[in-house]
Amino acid sequence: LFTNLSFGQGNFWTKTSEEKLKKNKKMDRDVQPSKSVLFHLDFNAFKQLLLSAPMENITLSSDLIVQFPDFEGNLKNYKVFEAPVMEKELSDKFPSIRSYSAQGIDDPTSTLRLSVTHFGLHVMSLSGEKGTYYIDTFTKDLNNYIVYSRKDIQKARSFGCLVQDNDPAFESSRGYENQVLVNDGNLRQYRLAISNTIEYAAFHLTAAGTPLGASLAVKKGVVLSAMVVSLTRLNGIYERDMAVRMNLVGNNDLVIFIDSDSYTNSPAMINEIQTIVDGIIGSAN
Repeated sequence: LFTNLSFGQGNFWTKTSEEKLKKNKKMDRDVQPSKSVLFHLDFNAFKQLLLSAPMENITLSSDLIVQFPDFEGNLKNYKVFEAPVMEKELSDKFPSIRSYSAQGIDDPTSTLRLSVTHFGLHVMSLSGEKGTYYIDTFTKDLNNYIVYSRKDIQKARSFGCLVQDNDPAFESSRGYENQVLVNDGNLRQYRLAISNTIEYAAFHLTAAGTPLGASLAVKKGVVLSAMVVSLTRLNGIYERDMAVRMNLVGNNDLVIFIDSDSYTNSPAMINEIQTIVDGIIGSAN
């Protein structure tokens, strides 16, 4: 019996410090952890390594073993798989945007969800031993990363959900006669469209340092990158808790707005988006 395992060549991660990075331009951050560790990473080389990851499979079979740091500064080994959150049509349009999953070897209770985008590498770890922790891009050159635990997060911004849970539509969908609850352990995948305001686009284009003269496709790729970072992490939670995954539809780029949109930037947007998106990509999508 022969086993062929492909370990990531060399040590991609090396510890660094804020003092060493004081001249580097920093990424804007939504959260400020009270404790963290910093690592340097050759992002382009690491991105190339991940391209050899096999597609995810039920046997958890992967020859690609890669190290990732935890929030205590230790490097741990993981089996890595490609785990797309975009349909193939969309992925083919933006091949540099990819999502992956990883299964812990040193810590078998740990699973990772990670994305490679215009904003670098973003990782979320769900571990029975360590809890939840994150790896985020720290500097704008995409070669330095901050690792921190969820328990050490200090919120920098507030968030409010504008969905009214007392709406009659919710009341009518709470249950049906002869309703059967699903608990069969099967992964269910749903097609999802995400749209945006031009203010959302402007924020992320600025954060990525996108030139004003960049093509529309490049700008949409940057905005899509921000969406994929969030969706990759969200899917990690939904798959663990509900066996549900959401995949961006193949023509989602048509509802990414850069220069103009039809949204009112008001609480009414929660009711506007369905009509606007359906009018562009169709309700059958």
